[in-house]
Amino acid sequence: MQRIQSGAYLAEDFAGGLDPDRWQIVPDMPKLAAEATDQCLRLHGVSTRSTDVSVSVTSRRWYPATVSLVAEMRVPMDLGQPGSFGVGIQLRGIGAPGSPEPPSGSREGSRVVFGKHMGSEGWYQDSPAAPLRTAPSVSVIPPAGDESSVFRTVRVAFSRWQDVVETHVLHGAEWIWVGEARSRRDAMRAALTAKASGVGVAVDVRFRNVRIYAAHDPVRVLVGSGDAMRDSVVVLSSPDGNEALAEARVGSDGAALLMLPEDAVFPMSGTLSVCIRGRALDQRRIEASGVEGIYPGDVYSAMVPLFHI
Repeated sequence: MQRIQSGAYLAEDFAGGLDPDRWQIVPDMPKLAAEATDQCLRLHGVSTRSTDVSVSVTSRRWYPATVSLVAEMRVPMDLGQPGSFGVGIQLRGIGAPGSPEPPSGSREGSRVVFGKHMGSEGWYQDSPAAPLRTAPSVSVIPPAGDESSVFRTVRVAFSRWQDVVETHVLHGAEWIWVGEARSRRDAMRAALTAKASGVGVAVDVRFRNVRIYAAHDPVRVLVGSGDAMRDSVVVLSSPDGNEALAEARVGSDGAALLMLPEDAVFPMSGTLSVCIRGRALDQRRIEASGVEGIYPGDVYSAMVPLFHI
């Protein structure tokens, strides 16, 4: 079995530096620096003004409004310094759904941020859009205490069931909801951002393994059609093989569509198996590493030897 198409709209590890065809630095003359180093994107600098200074590394491509943006970030900086700052990821939109002429250049959207905000330190949401509903958590999540040394996974995710955008921080195996749900926009750009307010405020953040995907897209496994494949199923099991994560019968078109758990951390590990009457005829074990692994929307082609059916 081989993957013939990735479901990830973007899978960026910055191994080749900051690709100017994929990313742009905003503004053109930022007061803070942006550079790709050690397979990370680093935003850093010291503010020389009492008002906000900022820098964003923004995707050049617009993505569908139904995507999720996930990244890992580490913040080796002093939370106790005076002034305020915020670093995080954002999906920026260009208008409300259905609007005939969305405002050009609008930066509305949802952002999950780590920093110091209105006297509170920790994780919070920063968005100019009006909230639709409050998350079942505090508005500012206190720091875990290891943000300077450990990469934390954060997510701005489209919820298909609520038709809104939500922001999360991963703690252990659980996504913790931050802030409020926001209305989605027509199309989205990804942004990795840093800002500071106050003379002498130092900012330093590293981003890695940035990925964009649509969590509700099924994994498609092409098996083949005909009477011989009538009883075949495709199973995605956990890496240890003890748990079935998704299963689907092969349809009349010769393909199986597997719906993955939308709250999983993607890319994920697992074993894809094509089975007939309980017997595996083709199998592939996939280990997630960095931005590589199984994504919603992946397309795989199975190789089933018909003489074994």
